[in-house]
Parts: sequence; structure tokens; C-alpha cells
Amino acid sequence: MGPDDRFGEPPAARSEPGPAESPPGQECLWLTTTTPAQTQHVGAVLGRLLAPGDVILLQGPLGAGKTCLTQGIVRGFGLPARVTSPSFTLANVYEAPPGRCPLYHLDLWRIKSAPEALGIGLDEYLDGSGPCVIEWPEVAADVLPREYLRIRFEIVGETRRLEICAIGTRPRALLEQFRTALGESAEMIGGSGAARD
Repeated sequence: MGPDDRFGEPPAARSEPGPAESPPGQECLWLTTTTPAQTQHVGAVLGRLLAPGDVILLQGPLGAGKTCLTQGIVRGFGLPARVTSPSFTLANVYEAPPGRCPLYHLDLWRIKSAPEALGIGLDEYLDGSGPCVIEWPEVAADVLPREYLRIRFEIVGETRRLEICAIGTRPRALLEQFRTALGESAEMIGGSGAARD
């Protein structure tokens, strides 16, 4: 891994079972990060694996690290864009060089309903030519794809606990690739806690 690909120290992994509320039939991975650099590292590893059509849902309270993770995802995806939360613009499109697909970053915090989300063009982004990262997706749950990778953030003091769950065939394959990539990271400490239901 070159110096431009590093985002500080990698996260520590949890080996104990994850939260009991995870629905059956999905596969999950749990990580704990202690710095923004570690959260970005997680995002960068994931970003290198994304493909057109992948949907990443980010859930968690304000200040939990959703935009920080997205910064890593965009860098890992190979785009030099400056990443900010699109809370007021609702959507940022990070354009790629010719021959590569863009990455869509949506923030539905100000949206009140699924029809309103469709009204801002949510379906066009989901059907677009690149992967889609969505913050605050809960309001649009009824119109989101059935397959996605969901990342839930929990703030515990200065640390962030990330529950990464795959729903669907492609997301499960993506989660397996992500788990392997984390394990192969030179800086990675230990393995990754995982549960299969």
C-alpha cells in the first residue's frame, strides 16, 4: 500500500458477537474505530471495492462519522474530489476521469418522505452509472433497492462502533471482499468480528 492510500491507523476489530437486533438472513461485520483517520481507512478499503450499482446506506447520529467514512470511500474509489456532506444540496456527484464511473453521495436528512426523495431524483441516482452512498436513508426505506450494504454508526465516548451488514447477493460478496481486504491490510491489527445468521 502506498503512502497516498493510507488514512492513519486501521480500526480495531471486535471479535465478540454483534448486536442482537440484526435481522436474520443477513451477514454482518463489526469494527471499532478510535480516530477519524481510522474511519477514513475503513472507507478507503471499501471504496476500492465498489462497482456501479452498489448501494451503501449510512445510519447514525449527527457527528458519528458518516461523512468521514464517505471521504475515505471517495478516495479509495480513486476520485480526488473534496467531500462534504450534501445536507443542503441533497446530492453530490463526484465526477470521474473519462472511462470511469462517478460516485453519488446523497444526504436525505432534510427529506420528509419517500415520495419527496423520489421528487429530488433519488431513483435517477440509484439507476445511475456509479455506486451510491446515502446518509440518513431511513425516510426513503420504501423506495430503496432490496440489496444494499448498511453501515450503522454508534458513538461510544471517543470511539465509533460500526455495524456493517450485507443484504442481498452482491452486497454479501462485497462484504466478503471487504473482510478479506481488511485482513490483508499491512497495518491491520488482528482479524474481523463477524456473524452469519
